[in-house]
Amino acid sequence: MPMGTPGKKVDHRQSTRHRIQVVLEQADAAYQSALELVAGSGKVEDVRQACLSLALLRAFQTSLGQGGARVTSFAADLLGESFCVRYGSDK
Repeated sequence: MPMGTPGKKVDHRQSTRHRIQVVLEQADAAYQSALELVAGSGKVEDVRQACLSLALLRAFQTSLGQGGARVTSFAADLLGESFCVRYGSDK
């Protein structure tokens, strides 16, 4: 027998998603600042790492609903597949 109300679960998921999106937006701003700082130093490795981190953050933001439904679904699938490739899969 299910316990609790479905409305509370939906509200909790939306609240959690919102908190995660806020954290990702803050991290995005921090990486943007870091990219601006390291871009002038001439160290290619640092610039590349900041760009990759920023791209990954934006993929996570997209997978949480920023963008259209099709783009969100594609980003979530892509992140899931990349995790399976990197860490293996039980499939």
